[in-house]
Amino acid sequence: MLHSVLIDRASKAQTSFWFWLSLTFATVYAWLGSRIAFSSAYVVQDDARQHVFWMRRFLDPELFP
Repeated sequence: MLHSVLIDRASKAQTSFWFWLSLTFATVYAWLGSRIAFSSAYVVQDDARQHVFWMRRFLDPELFP
């Protein structure tokens, strides 16, 4: 009985340790990637070009017939 309690505590401690370690690594690498991605002053999401280009015809109706 005591043996299984000690194993459960060790198992929970190991699980918690590896969970927080993996979460830390994921956060660090996500931050590094975001820092590189948003380092330029003129960063635009790639999908924005698809959704915004056609609105230019409101200024010039003959631009995109």
